[in-house]
Amino acid sequence: MTLTHDRSNHVLNGTLKSSDVSEASFTVKLLELIAEEFKKHGVETKTIRLADHNIKPGVTSDEGDAWPDILGHNPSLLRAAHPRLR
Repeated sequence: MTLTHDRSNHVLNGTLKSSDVSEASFTVKLLELIAEEFKKHGVETKTIRLADHNIKPGVTSDEGDAWPDILGHNPSLLRAAHPRLR
């Protein structure tokens, strides 16, 4: 029996530093190391840096922020990881 899997992966980067900050983010470096390991197994990784998006606090499914756009990348995975989006 052969299983077919999607060979891509979306990672949420929860650093508080946005991309336009010149200071290095240790979270970015950690995620780069993880992505390198995934790549060795044929899995491509795309990182979504949450600090670069308008994300508001709240518990409803639509706070009028960027979560719906972020969910468009992989809704089932993100819903499992984030209780606000169930």
